[in-house]
Amino acid sequence: MSVTPASNLPKNFQPKEAEEKWRRLWERGGYFGASNESTAEAYTIVIPPPNVTGALHLGHGLVQTIQDVLIRHHRMAGYNTLWVPGTDHAGIATQHVVVEKLRAEGKSKEELGREGFLAEAWKWKEEYHHRITEQIKTLGCSCDWEREAFTLDGERARAVRTAFKRLYEKGLIYRGKYMVNWDPVSLTALSDDEVEYEDEEGKLWHIKYPYTDGSGRHAVVATTRPETMLGDTAVAVHPSDRRYKDDVGKEVELPLTGRRLPIIADEFVKSDFGSGMVKITPAHDPNDFQCGQRHRLEIINILHDNAKLNDNVPERYRGLDRYEARERVLEDLRAEGLIEKIERHQHRVGRGYRSKATVEPRLSDQWFVKIGPLAEQAVRAVREGEVRLIPKAQENTYYAWMENVRDWCISRQLWWGHRIPVWYRKDDPDRMICWEGEGEPPEVKAEPDAWEQDTDVLDTWFSSALWPFSTLGWPEDTKDLRAFFPTSVLVTAHDILFFWVARMIMMSEELIGKPPFRDVFLHGLIFGKSYYRKRGGDLELIPPAERRVLGLDELEKLPEGIEARWEKMSKSKGNVIDPLEMFEIYGVDPVRIALVAYSGQGRTIEIDRQRIAGYRNFINKLWNASRFVLSVTEDIAPKEFRHGVSAQSLEPEDRWILDRLSSTISEATDALRDYAFDRYVSSIYQFLWSEYCDWYLELTKGRVYGAEQPSPESGRAAKVVLLAVLEHVLRLLHPVIPYATEDIWQLLRERLVIGARPGEHAPGPQPRAWESGIVPGFRDGFEAPSLCVANWPADRDYTDAEASDAVALVQRTLGAVRNIRGEMKIPTDAKVDVLVQHSSAGAREVLESFAGRMCALGGISKLGIAAQQDEAPFASTHTSGDLSIQVLMPEDLRGKEAERLRKELAKLEKGYNATKGKLGNEKFLSSAPPPVVEREREKLATYESDLASLRERIAALGG
Repeated sequence: MSVTPASNLPKNFQPKEAEEKWRRLWERGGYFGASNESTAEAYTIVIPPPNVTGALHLGHGLVQTIQDVLIRHHRMAGYNTLWVPGTDHAGIATQHVVVEKLRAEGKSKEELGREGFLAEAWKWKEEYHHRITEQIKTLGCSCDWEREAFTLDGERARAVRTAFKRLYEKGLIYRGKYMVNWDPVSLTALSDDEVEYEDEEGKLWHIKYPYTDGSGRHAVVATTRPETMLGDTAVAVHPSDRRYKDDVGKEVELPLTGRRLPIIADEFVKSDFGSGMVKITPAHDPNDFQCGQRHRLEIINILHDNAKLNDNVPERYRGLDRYEARERVLEDLRAEGLIEKIERHQHRVGRGYRSKATVEPRLSDQWFVKIGPLAEQAVRAVREGEVRLIPKAQENTYYAWMENVRDWCISRQLWWGHRIPVWYRKDDPDRMICWEGEGEPPEVKAEPDAWEQDTDVLDTWFSSALWPFSTLGWPEDTKDLRAFFPTSVLVTAHDILFFWVARMIMMSEELIGKPPFRDVFLHGLIFGKSYYRKRGGDLELIPPAERRVLGLDELEKLPEGIEARWEKMSKSKGNVIDPLEMFEIYGVDPVRIALVAYSGQGRTIEIDRQRIAGYRNFINKLWNASRFVLSVTEDIAPKEFRHGVSAQSLEPEDRWILDRLSSTISEATDALRDYAFDRYVSSIYQFLWSEYCDWYLELTKGRVYGAEQPSPESGRAAKVVLLAVLEHVLRLLHPVIPYATEDIWQLLRERLVIGARPGEHAPGPQPRAWESGIVPGFRDGFEAPSLCVANWPADRDYTDAEASDAVALVQRTLGAVRNIRGEMKIPTDAKVDVLVQHSSAGAREVLESFAGRMCALGGISKLGIAAQQDEAPFASTHTSGDLSIQVLMPEDLRGKEAERLRKELAKLEKGYNATKGKLGNEKFLSSAPPPVVEREREKLATYESDLASLRERIAALGG
């Protein structure tokens, strides 16, 4: 097989070609499959199934990439890794989009009927399921696609029926008439967790209900929903409220209806709210319902399913939407003089999490899970450490919710979903059969006309709660279940801790007697950058179209008067980042590493295009470093590489970079263990860019090019170390940037392994390396056919303090020279003389050994190193401990430097005068907060110090 010359490689990494090439190789090699008979320790993740209706969004990109990082790392570390992929049927969301599709075609679900509609929904699922899974594969996710699951497929349906029946038989599932959250747009009940609450500015109407005793008095009640008064069946006061102790038992007239309402006493009434009298509407308020039950009040439902008023109200209001009815009720109350006053009022409004419609409390027959006993088990699992929440701060939130949770309404008035496996006897609806088998129960088959199945389906979260074990074959005792359960970790967003995580723990503890996973990593929510224009004291959102015209996302510095803010992603704000678009522009790897690099354990993750572009630059840095290494090591044959190098042939910079590599391996491995993904990326980023590229490559150029050879073996040793360290870096980075690292690693393997072909094990025995590795303590991973199954770098305790101190001294010295050159604005192509003073003979010996390389790297024409140096007539000096550095300035720069310093002096004097004037203003001193005044005084002192220093420098230059 021919070896690709480094000169033939493109100048930048080509993501499109690599993504297609290596994805095919991984799939063809079957590297992502897991064996349920392996003796290796299992590491299992079940994917949080994305909705089948959706396209890949940045949230998916984040959660899938984090999982893939963990899976790829553990696969390389020798675990028997299983990542189960799948999708969610998403009951409400999918039914909504299919209904909209049918409407656009001039059809309705009612015309099609249940079976016809479900056929359309399955067609939709097949089309969009393929789209979302292809996008997940493009992202590089190393799932075991042979085990893919769908929350509504046959195996999951059996698990759902089995779970329902077992819970039903234990009395943990029951049916009852209760107040539920009703979504009048989706036309279904919602659980408490599916309602999103926001504080909104509204109004509080105080309405007068006339007493029926002819006294002319009125009971005044306050409400935010005047239309619901048409369903009132009582007025209530607190039993200890002395103002109304004589009114309890009397009656008032309900305005607009003529009905009489009793005045009752109940302790739930707050005497300090409004007048202390409240209207009781049992059919449309949870507290009123409970009150009605206690007092056996009539329950009058005034709303249809779609929130229009029904025939239980006076004819004038029938058929009106609830908000139209509100206006008409208020109009009629005004006409009768029955509105005492109107106040502005802040109150919480609940909206359906899908439709965003305001939910209505509604009395309805629904199925519920009795949460109390299940919640106790789930709380115990976390308290006793069986399940670990990361970050730990989420535990208190978890306990607070679990210890105050209400029963879970699991029935939904939909067609798409798991139909409730219960049949009712038509002539005796209280007689029910709960059936876990497929099809109909025997009793129904015997008398098909006598029975009917419940028309509702289960909440999507019910099947999702079984996901960690239903995907492994439960309720059967499968090999997969025995090998891979409990799973290792769940990765998900912190905002569904209760929707999903808690329910999985509850169901797993109840049905299997084990927690579903050991760890739960709760990542933050992704925020994007919004742009605002300053208008006086206000900020005005720059709309998406104008944002694109101005090119704000591409600018490093924003124009005057525009500021950026990190906010929750929203299409209206233009800060939504489409990962598929980013794949096209930057490639997959930069998106992956940007997401992981910013996903610490906080509640928000801030991502924009510039950060993704920055990581594309990092990948190109890796690519170009690899091109350089390949170009200077073309003379290293596989046999010579495999033979390795001895410790005696290593120079201080070689030993230093191996020391740093050892530390980086430990840091990266520890960070992944701790789910500190930002620390994982930053440790390797820092090592590759700031140490391997900026220092080691530069320090070894003389050796690899043959210009500087401290020993006969020195050049060869540098080349082998360059290759070995690069190969280790590729293995460390592979979990997060799989395509680029596989591409480069295969180029190295092609060069350094005899007969190597991508995806194939190397033929025959390879030449043996040194016992301790290619370089002392480090072994390569080239025996694997693909980087994705190469060994994770071993965590070596390779330290060399002497070499580290030597290179640190060189870095400090060159760093000081570079800083001085920058401050003095010395052109990059201009050479300078440098005098270095150090009292330690050992340190001077180190600097002497690096003198030639320091001159090349620092733009130094002459480097003097001594225990004592005379002070130069025109130099810039840096002193740090025993190290003193003088950079001699060329005489022709003296005038330029003096002129530059005078301009800087003028700028400082302007700031100084402005600050001094502010502090001399009595109005400012008397009105500004003390901390502000103190900051101005500190600023003035800084100006004075800087001005004195600058004037001394100008004087020294003769200016």
